[in-house]
Amino acid sequence: MLTLGQASGADVLVFIDMDDVIAPKGLERHLAVLEAVDFSYGDLELVDASGCSLGRRFFDNVWIPDHVDDVVAIRDRNFLGFSNTAVRASRISPVALIVPEDIVAADWWFFTMLMLGGLRGRKTAGPVAAYRLHDANLLGVRAPGTVSAAINQSEAMLRHYRAFSSLPLLAGCAENIEKVLMKLRDLPAQELSECLCGVSFESGVWFEGVGRIAQNLGFVPPVKTI
Repeated sequence: MLTLGQASGADVLVFIDMDDVIAPKGLERHLAVLEAVDFSYGDLELVDASGCSLGRRFFDNVWIPDHVDDVVAIRDRNFLGFSNTAVRASRISPVALIVPEDIVAADWWFFTMLMLGGLRGRKTAGPVAAYRLHDANLLGVRAPGTVSAAINQSEAMLRHYRAFSSLPLLAGCAENIEKVLMKLRDLPAQELSECLCGVSFESGVWFEGVGRIAQNLGFVPPVKTI
């Protein structure tokens, strides 16, 4: 997808998942921001599987920086997805176009690579798309409410951290997630239920729920939520 987009000759690549819909002013908001920075990111209107509004947004009750220029902004969670971002095509390094085969969260990996390459981003003035929530969302915005969902998200995080294991900034992150996975697989059902019940319906961006689970299990998350 990234390679094809880059080869299209477009000045700007606007990302949108096949399940989602660009907002009426989504393109306008992306372009306004991209006059000054390399990539843009915006809020998402949350809708159900049939497209009906859920009356809330992705960034509700979550602090999101107005500007990002360092990987630390998305170290333990991600708010830069392939439904709420756009990037100036000419700024993308070739090394950021080929996502490793074992990476699950390609968007997280891609924007980590962009910022490692010195690119800067800015938040748009309003929502840029409608984001569909349904049971098939492996990495949806809801915190993981089941053991299997928590394991899936933790495994995706582990693959991400291992891909960047040479970065001092991410030192220890993979080890922390390995401990979380061990607990999720070994704890008795009652203890797991108590661990998950406090995070299942909390707000948060991608992977933020795993950090809360880590707290409930007695581990320090890789980075505290900003």
